Amino acid sequence: MTSISYMGEIQSHILASFGYDTIKGSSSRGGARVLAEMVRLVRRGRIGAFAVDGPKGPYREVKPGAIFVAKKLGVPVVPVSTSARPSVVLGSVWDRYLLPMPFSRTVVYLGEPMILDTDTSERSVEKDCQRIGRVLEELENRADAIIGRKGK
Repeated sequence: MTSISYMGEIQSHILASFGYDTIKGSSSRGGARVLAEMVRLVRRGRIGAFAVDGPKGPYREVKPGAIFVAKKLGVPVVPVSTSARPSVVLGSVWDRYLLPMPFSRTVVYLGEPMILDTDTSERSVEKDCQRIGRVLEELENRADAIIGRKGK
């Protein structure tokens, strides 16, 4: 899923060059349609991917949408983090988008698949959001250490 924005359009083109399809939308713009489409595709065997801190942030705070979908569908969550050096962090956007420079060294760090229970109560989803947030922070730190990138 990518946002309906200039950055989302750039992401869509990059992902398409690697053979991925994208669904454009966000929780505030077409959210129900996007989630329904994501559910449909996952049920047909496709892999869904979300930026779990949502379209508006705050930065690095896991939102319940992806967690709720994973619980409903009974699919694991695979946490992913990246780092690159040299890179530029776009501080003008809420998510501090990391933009690798041409010919940079990059790393994509995949965590262990996380099997979630099927409890979709607000309390359970929130607990899993916090747990996944901790795992993502650890993966980001590992990715930065591997690549030798300093700072957030």
